[in-house]
Amino acid sequence: MRKQALPIIVITLLTLVVWLFAEVESLTEVQANARLRFENFGEPAELLARSLEFDENLTITLVGSRGAIQRARSELDNAIILKPGDPAVPDVDGTHIVRLKDALAGYQPLVNAGVIIESVRPQRVEIQVDELVNIEIDIKPDLSGIVTQGEVTLTPSKARVRVPKRLATSLANTTLTARVRPERLDQATPGPRTESVPLELPSSIAGAEGVQLLTERVTVGFTLSSTITSRVFASVPVQVLLTTESARSWTIEIDPQQQLIPVDLTGSSELLDQIAGEGSRLVAVLALSDIELARGVTEKPVRLLVLRDNVPTPLPGNVTPTDALPSVRFTSTRIEQADGE
Repeated sequence: MRKQALPIIVITLLTLVVWLFAEVESLTEVQANARLRFENFGEPAELLARSLEFDENLTITLVGSRGAIQRARSELDNAIILKPGDPAVPDVDGTHIVRLKDALAGYQPLVNAGVIIESVRPQRVEIQVDELVNIEIDIKPDLSGIVTQGEVTLTPSKARVRVPKRLATSLANTTLTARVRPERLDQATPGPRTESVPLELPSSIAGAEGVQLLTERVTVGFTLSSTITSRVFASVPVQVLLTTESARSWTIEIDPQQQLIPVDLTGSSELLDQIAGEGSRLVAVLALSDIELARGVTEKPVRLLVLRDNVPTPLPGNVTPTDALPSVRFTSTRIEQADGE
């Protein structure tokens, strides 16, 4: 009796095990939310990939066993990363449509989880793939505010820049700027010198995706003559200039608070030294015409002259007022002429 019952028990247990296994591994269909990003290929990047008008959010319908679904959900806690050259993702320059079901069907973490991609919303995404290339761009020196003699040299004379291939042709006439700042040379001695300066990308491509400046610095060689700087002359006297006839007919009194005025000049340090040196004096000239006096003008801008050995001369070379010169207030009084004069 026991011998007859044993096979029945074994068969029953095996049936129960098979049923439990089938129950555990029966296929399930679920929807899962995920995030998808397209990233560059290569290190450093050789292909630049970005999606167009896509917010990175997906809804994926997964089919698989409970265990497979659980493994897939765990993978989808992280963003899905696709790169050019991955299954169904083009790796050639241009704009392409990616069918997301095909791309995710070959996405290795989901393949390893053992699930089937039933559907994806959105079904497709448009992407831009840019091949990145290295080009050489001319460099131009900028020594604004610095007076030099002779040739200015650049080492290197061209900069290497990494850009999307579609931009390379349009950059054929672009130049990069190597700017030497005058304030670095305030205490410099005139003569040959070199300065290592950073390069600056033009605004047309600065910050553009995929653009990388590979040559970051350049050495500028030049012969320093003098530097452009500013200097304040705190007490410049105001002098009245009248025609001979006006001088007989009018007396001019300058506002006491403006008989001495501050003047800020910009120019080469050598010329500013000459103006401030012995034998020279900076004056502000208030030139008044007969017509202005007759009209009762009471305020007028001055102009600057340099007196050298009491001989008036214009401001030398590249020396100019840093700011607009002030208007000086004055009063004019007609001189009463005696009869017969």
